[in-house]
Amino acid sequence: MRKKLLALLLAMTLVLTAQTSVFAAGESKGEEWVDFNPGVNIALYFSPKEEVEQAYTLGAFYEFTSDTYCSSAKGTKGKRNLEIKALNGSDSKGIQSVEYKDGATWKNISGFNTSIILANDVDRAFRIVFVKDGSYSIRQTFASDDGKIRLTTKVRYAIVKNGTILITRTAPEIPTTEETTGAEQTTVPATTKAVTKKSFLKTCPVVKVKSAAKKKSSKKIKITLKKAVKQADGYIVCIYKKKTNAKKNKKVYVKNIITGKKVSFQVAHKYLRKQKKLYVRVCAYKVINNKIVVSKK
Repeated sequence: MRKKLLALLLAMTLVLTAQTSVFAAGESKGEEWVDFNPGVNIALYFSPKEEVEQAYTLGAFYEFTSDTYCSSAKGTKGKRNLEIKALNGSDSKGIQSVEYKDGATWKNISGFNTSIILANDVDRAFRIVFVKDGSYSIRQTFASDDGKIRLTTKVRYAIVKNGTILITRTAPEIPTTEETTGAEQTTVPATTKAVTKKSFLKTCPVVKVKSAAKKKSSKKIKITLKKAVKQADGYIVCIYKKKTNAKKNKKVYVKNIITGKKVSFQVAHKYLRKQKKLYVRVCAYKVINNKIVVSKK
């Protein structure tokens, strides 16, 4: 009798195990998830925060991060994917590049969108370069080997317009015919003189750094320029550990893009915290014909 009971319990256990899927789709768990598994969660984070318009220059990097949390699902094989689409008639070529950070190196997103074995992957950084105004959707997914999406973050929408970017969870409205026609009829005044690469490089002065200061345990460097460059859309800051590398512009330790024509700004990075002595170079850039043109170093 005891052997029969044990056999019955074993059979029931096998049936329950066979019915339990590694990816159990269900109702939304928390604010970030569309599908969830008790052992897997992924989320996207945008800085400084969503639902607030921020200044943005076409051609500049826009960065955000994603988190992946695993427990019982560690070791599960599948394909991860960062999916970005142009919406409402926006030009797909409005996205110039998408990259992810692997250690200290930025790489093309194709290296991220590949088959993996699930493991904790905290603070994975991404950056996108938009070169045209428009509306775009952003989400991260994880699919099983059969190609079926099993896990996805909620969709975020990036609205790039008139020198600003807005990250929102509300899908943008499709523009009406009148709005579209009005946009097409907008013309540049005849008095406006187009800036060319040649004219920018000819008139843009060399950016001179007045001071660069960092507290001993801080991960931030405060940089002050002698004079703002009016012709520029922003600055590219390169930080080096050695003076010889700074002179030859080789082996950049930290690189950052600053939008706007500020005289003083900060560059923050976790790699800067332990460094006692660093060297800084700054150059100006301008977006011309959807391409970044960099001034003389």
